[in-house]
Amino acid sequence: ARNREAVEYFIQNGGYFSISTGRALPAFARYAKDLPCNAPCVIANGAAIYDFNKDCYVETAFLDADIYDHVDALLARFPGLCFEIYHDDRRIHVLHPNDYTRNHEHLTRAKTEEVKDWGKRYELIFSSDHLLELTRRGATKGGMILKLAKLLGVARKDIYCIGDHNNDIPMLEVSEIGFAPENAIPEVKEWGAHIVCHCKDGALADVVEILDKRY
Repeated sequence: ARNREAVEYFIQNGGYFSISTGRALPAFARYAKDLPCNAPCVIANGAAIYDFNKDCYVETAFLDADIYDHVDALLARFPGLCFEIYHDDRRIHVLHPNDYTRNHEHLTRAKTEEVKDWGKRYELIFSSDHLLELTRRGATKGGMILKLAKLLGVARKDIYCIGDHNNDIPMLEVSEIGFAPENAIPEVKEWGAHIVCHCKDGALADVVEILDKRY
C-alpha cells in the first residue's frame, strides 16, 4: 500500500512510472493490468518495450533466426542443457524440461509447451541462481530503458531505476542514481547501488521520497 500511494503521487506530479522485468510477455501480462504504470514497460530482460495500454510492441530487439543453429551447436556439446524459448506471440517453448523449468512455470503461471527438436552476438546474464538469460547483443534492461526514455522525452539525468539482481545492473548503470532494496543480492550492493528499505517495507516509496527532495 505504501508503494502504490507513493507511485500514484509520483505520477500525479509529472513522473513516468514503468516496470523493467526479466519476465516474458505472457508471464508478466497478468500483473501489468494491476500496476499503476503510465508508460510502456521493458520486458524479457531488455528484448522489447511493450505498451500494455495499447497491447502492442513499441520496440523490439529479438534474437535472429540463426539462434536455432547456435542452440543446436550448444546441445551437441552439452546435450543435457535445458532452454526456455520465448516467442513474440506469447508462446513459451521448453527444450529438455527439468525441475528448474517446472518450478519456473509454477512461479510465473505462464503455460509452456515442450519441444523435442529445433530447427559474440548475444548478451548473457543471470536473473537467478539457475536462470541464465540470452538476448540479442545490446538487448539489456539498460539499453531498453534508454530507448524508452527517448520515446518519452525523458533526459538521461532524470532516469531513476531500482533493481535487486544481476540482470538489473545494466539498468542501474544508466540511472542517475541506481537504487536497490535492502534484500538485493550482494553483487548489486557491491556494484554501488544506493540502498533503500526491504522491498516488502516499501522500497519504491523510499525512492519517491528521495526524488521528491531532489525535485
